[in-house]
Amino acid sequence: MDMCDIGKVFSLSLFHAFFFIASFHHLENSLDRLSVLQDAKKILLPGGKIYMTNWNLLSPGNERYVASKTLEYPDESADFGIKIGEYQRFYHAFSLAEYQKLAKDA
Repeated sequence: MDMCDIGKVFSLSLFHAFFFIASFHHLENSLDRLSVLQDAKKILLPGGKIYMTNWNLLSPGNERYVASKTLEYPDESADFGIKIGEYQRFYHAFSLAEYQKLAKDA
């Protein structure tokens, strides 16, 4: 299942929590990120939580990815195109300001 479809697939269900494990950072634009969070919020029980882990390619120790950076944003987040074997993968590195804005907007 694509995480962008959670609102359609689970529209009649309610959940205590959602876990986005090493996946949310692959959403390629802010509209998709906001839409996924808004859809998840609609089907969370009151007091429900969203948990996520995301690669942070901007953190110390990840300097080897600097050359893979494709775009930097004013809020200090960035996009990366990482080649793994023959495959190119999109990664978005979130800043704290971006997480806070997404949570507020959702």
